[in-house]
Amino acid sequence: VVTNFVNNVNYKFNTELKTENINKDIILKKIKPKIELNKNKKGILFFVSTLIAGTMLLLVTKKYKK
Repeated sequence: VVTNFVNNVNYKFNTELKTENINKDIILKKIKPKIELNKNKKGILFFVSTLIAGTMLLLVTKKYKK
């Protein structure tokens, strides 16, 4: 009876741990792509803003050169 009880506890413990790990993996998989997307958005915004600033500078310098 005692060994049976111990086996049950071990089984429950192991399965719960496994499901917890699986859940963590699923959560990480859901979060990671979002983080990557945000990084890309920030990169694109930075690129666009520098592009706009660059063109503005070019226009201003062209105006003053004339």
